Amino acid sequence: MQVKEHQQYALWRAKHARLIHKLSDSAIGFLPFDMFVLVKSDAFVGICFYKKNRKLQLLLIDIDDFLEAKTTRPRKSLTEQEAYALAKHIVTL
Repeated sequence: MQVKEHQQYALWRAKHARLIHKLSDSAIGFLPFDMFVLVKSDAFVGICFYKKNRKLQLLLIDIDDFLEAKTTRPRKSLTEQEAYALAKHIVTL
């Protein structure tokens, strides 16, 4: 699965400017708030590689590093080795 252009833009805005997101009023159930605003926050792309008999790890790649890799690499997708090299945080799930 790829990171869509609008998702990349939203992550970039959350890190470098301001991202405002209004939640739908038609949602079923209790919502603790109606909207949220992120201003100059950390922003990451999360990637998991599934391997049988191995604990699942979430690789968190800073949006700026992700965008730079996207524009400087000849391949369209990241390899597992490249993702591990770019990851700022690794979370075992």
